[in-house]
Amino acid sequence: MDNPTLVSTLEGFPIKQVVCGYNHTAALSDEGYVFTWGSGGTMFNTGALGHGDKEHQATPVVVDYLYDNGIKIKKLCSGCHFMLALAENGDLYSWGRGEYVPPHFAALMRRAPWQR
Repeated sequence: MDNPTLVSTLEGFPIKQVVCGYNHTAALSDEGYVFTWGSGGTMFNTGALGHGDKEHQATPVVVDYLYDNGIKIKKLCSGCHFMLALAENGDLYSWGRGEYVPPHFAALMRRAPWQR
């Protein structure tokens, strides 16, 4: 892709945040829905999309677990092979290759000034 291109699958979902990992991307909608796309799994990037499998996604797909359980997210954070999602109620969700999550990330997600 040589020029910026509209991510048309997200039309109708106003996006307030986008984060990227090594081979994956996530977008957070104003309504609190998380959409992910990219590499679903390799030797290092295991389950970073949060879809419960290692399938690659060429276009954004909602993270069903969060959507199906009515969990609204207010902030995302991504590392090379993992994702963190801070829910509106303060619960912190994580998926992907967890051993690469620095211990201080969870604390930063919960108390950072941009959360207030």
